[in-house]
Amino acid sequence: MENININQEQIIDTKSKKKVYNSTYYTKHKTKLLEKLKEKKTCTDCDKFISLSNFSRHKKTCKLKTIGDCPCASI
Repeated sequence: MENININQEQIIDTKSKKKVYNSTYYTKHKTKLLEKLKEKKTCTDCDKFISLSNFSRHKKTCKLKTIGDCPCASI
């Protein structure tokens, strides 16, 4: 029973440390992260305006990729 209690305490401690780390990281890099979210790119074939952070996902699921006509699929 003691092992289980010790493990649970370690898990709670790790979670709280991670939460603190994430919040301090965000505050330090807030401007950089927000600028990256604002960046947009236009798919040349689909003519969709996609955020840069989601562009790689778009390349995988581009509707024209199945036809093979979407140039963003090869980027």
